[in-house]
Amino acid sequence: SGLAKIELSKKNYKSAMNYSKLANDREIYAKAFEGERSKFALKWFGLLSGLTVVLIGLSVWFLHYKRRKNIKLIKNEKVKIMTESIFHPFKSFGTMKEKNMTSTAIATVILALFYVVTAISDVSFGFAYNSFNANTYNSFYMFLRTIGLVLLWVISNWLVCVLLGGIGKLKEIYSVTCYSLIPIIFSTVLAMILSHILVPDEFVFVTIFSSVCTFYSFFLIAVGTMKVHDYSFGKFLGTTALSVISMMIILFLIFLIFLLAQQVYAWLVIVVGEISLGKI
Repeated sequence: SGLAKIELSKKNYKSAMNYSKLANDREIYAKAFEGERSKFALKWFGLLSGLTVVLIGLSVWFLHYKRRKNIKLIKNEKVKIMTESIFHPFKSFGTMKEKNMTSTAIATVILALFYVVTAISDVSFGFAYNSFNANTYNSFYMFLRTIGLVLLWVISNWLVCVLLGGIGKLKEIYSVTCYSLIPIIFSTVLAMILSHILVPDEFVFVTIFSSVCTFYSFFLIAVGTMKVHDYSFGKFLGTTALSVISMMIILFLIFLIFLLAQQVYAWLVIVVGEISLGKI
């Protein structure tokens, strides 16, 4: 850390970054990174500005050309409903229900992407934000808090709503839930990229954006659930509360089964050991 401070005072930002990594000093690293970023921006300002203008110009031209020629980028109806559900959830989830346009394949791809992006973000965030430790990292826990949590919600909601007059099918609840994860996936990827560009003082806006995307995902789940079950908002709140309780009950039962399985296994080990020793 002392060497990092010396290099920082000399404006040897790359060396300061390397030393601060070795010392695990994120504060010094952020300051050195900010200095190195400023040097890079001054050196390549003209090229970066030119590329930005070109990209914006090409985007505007393409959107105008697409509208004038009436070009449809997505022709598959199920994929189209999935993408439109992010911006027009009431209409898209309603159409999905009415025309039976659910796709478990697309939903599964999104769910797998949710798991992969979340796992990569734990490892690939910028050093100033990353507290990853390979010795304590648990990939099974990551699986449970992503794919496991989604599947638990889907099953619990289906069980509760079947008993309370919900007309939603299991695959519809699954598809709606997975489609609703897209804002979280997008915000995670964006935050991961910006963590290598922004310093901690600037990252607060990214944190706010990520929070907004998370709340929006919950909003999409709410809209989708009401549409597939044909529920009012009040009934949705009631069934959601019961679904959460059902999730806790299922987790408790799984925990009991796991403990019972451990005890049975330990008993079998003892019995086999006794038999092998000729005591039984």
